[in-house]
Formats: sequence, C-alpha cells, structure tokens
Amino acid sequence: MARLFCPVCGKRVERLYNGMCEECYKKTHPLINIPSKPIDIIVCPICGSYRIGKKWYNPKIQGDFSEIFTKNLSKKLEINGVLKNIKVLDDSIASILDLKKGSIIVSIEGRVTSELSYYEEKYAIPIKLIFKFCPKCIDIKSKKKMAKIQVRARNRNFTRQEISKIEKIVNETLGELYRSDKSAVPVEVTVKENIIDYTFSSQKVARSVALRLKKFLGAELLETFKDAGISDRGRKLSKITYRILLPEFREGDIVGFKGKMYYVVDLTNKQMKLLSLTDYSIRNVSLTKSLVNSVNVIEKRESISYALVLSIVPPYVQVMCLDKGYLIKEIWLPKIPKWIEEGKKIGYITIDDSIFLIPIKDVP
Repeated sequence: MARLFCPVCGKRVERLYNGMCEECYKKTHPLINIPSKPIDIIVCPICGSYRIGKKWYNPKIQGDFSEIFTKNLSKKLEINGVLKNIKVLDDSIASILDLKKGSIIVSIEGRVTSELSYYEEKYAIPIKLIFKFCPKCIDIKSKKKMAKIQVRARNRNFTRQEISKIEKIVNETLGELYRSDKSAVPVEVTVKENIIDYTFSSQKVARSVALRLKKFLGAELLETFKDAGISDRGRKLSKITYRILLPEFREGDIVGFKGKMYYVVDLTNKQMKLLSLTDYSIRNVSLTKSLVNSVNVIEKRESISYALVLSIVPPYVQVMCLDKGYLIKEIWLPKIPKWIEEGKKIGYITIDDSIFLIPIKDVP
C-alpha cells in the first residue's frame, strides 16, 4: 500500500483526512469550539433545579453539580461533528463551587467526520455559577397559596389514629413527588382535632395528594375554584380547594344500615367490615359514596361499656357488667361467636333495654 506524507507534520501515513494525517486533522478540527466568555450556569440554591434557556429542570439527585454542568454544557456548547458523550470530571468542580467561576474539565467523546472512529478529548470550559431562585421556590418562599386541601370528618372530630394516618399518607406522597417536583412542599399546615388543612403553591401537587387521601381514606372529594386574577402572561388564574370528607362512622361505632344494626369491626379505603348484632354474622361491603350516605350512627364507640364473661351455657351467656356495680346479667344469643370466652373481657351496649355483646380490640 502506498505511503503518504502529512504536509503539516511530515509524518508518513496510509491515509489522509482533508490532506492531513489523523492527528493533525483532529488538532485543527476540535470536537467543540471553546467559548470566549464563561458559560452561565443558573442553579436554584434551595432545590438544586437548574435553568437552560427559559426552562427549569430538576436534577435526579439534589445538589449533583456534575449532572447540572453536564446538562448545561451539552445544550450550550458549540459542537463540531457528532457528540456521543460528555462527562464533567468531578475533580474540577470543587473550585467552581467555592469561587462561583473558573474552568471545569470535561471529557468529550465524539467525531468531527464520519470517516473517523469515535475518540475522546478533554477541554477546559470557562464557567460562571449563578444562584437564582426557581419559580417554584419563589412561590414557596413567598407563601403563594394556589391550592388547599381541607380534610374534615362529618359531624365529629378526628381520632388520633385518623390524624396519624392522614399525616402519614400526606408525608409519603410528598416524599415521592419531591423526587421530581421540588414544589411538593406545603406552604402552610394546620392539624387540629377537627381541622386538617394543607396549603400548596402547586395545584398539581395538591391534586395528587388529594387523590391519594381519597383513595386510602375512602372519603368524598369535592373541588371548588375561586378567581385569583391574571398572570404575568395574561392567563386567568384560579385557586382550587380540595375538600376531603370522612364518613361520620368509625371503627367501633354502632351503625344502622338497611334496617339492621351493626358493629363496625374494620374500616379500610375500599371496604367496611360489619358485625351483625342480630345474628353475629360478618358482612363485608364496598365503601362507596352511596353506602356512606345510607349509614347512620346509632351509638358512638365511646358509649361502649365493658363486661366480664362468667359462663357460657348455650344459648345463654352470663356476664358481669364492670361499670354498673358488678351487676350480673344473663343474655340469650342465637349464636355464640368464638370471641366470647369464659373469663374474657368484652364490650357491651344497651339499646332499647336490650344488651348487645361486642368484640373490642383494645380492652383496658
């Protein structure tokens, strides 16, 4: 094969690229054009989001400046040929963070012509780091209130268990959302025995939280809108309120449903487990809006008293009422459930001079 000479360096080679050897061609045709002025890198000091053009982006890991620099440079550098990969060398980042300006070293893999295989080169890129609040963090810091979640319980206060459950659902949901949306932070929180409110600057976040609460609480969800003026871009703004309404009944209450009386054994996001006080059979029903509206509370669980089972002689159960001077009563039951055992404490309630025995979870 004929040997050729590079007119630039004089090296004998087997192939020329635009009249030069491969090394000289790469030197005279860099993969990128190094900017004459520092590239501005705009980062939010609160959430770590970064801006490219007019759009803000969330980093996969908050504070990962390697990702922030890489994304910016891949968009802002003037590329010659084809860019395959760009990587910021972490060792060059520390001084930038201290001084807010300087040069970072990047490794770029690409090629300036399809005649060459991909190759790697390193460049020093001038950078200027600018910290600026992103729109979402500005809204949060200014406590801009664009959406509210109001959680209420119909005709009653919340139980401690309900408050804990609601707070857990909200915190877990916000934790998931925050990974991709740094506005998933409430600007105001109110938690009382009868009121739970969460206020957000982001309507998208508020809606996600409201839907999650509706799903796991088996509650009603009502949306209302209120005019909030005009945005800087001339768009009509509105504030939204999500009202989450828990049913009046709770676990442990005595309720009426379709003409019969039940003890609420369990209450989940989709079903309600009922114990018939007529024959002590178990009934599971789907927790729908129509069902919630058709159930009425006969006695609240605070009205339940305690008794000690003395003896069982079917069909009779003899109990000692622990709250009425240890009064002993004999009760006829059509069926004696397994949870009624001699020597065991159970609950009971008196309705229209009739005594109904009840299995309770927390017996003092």
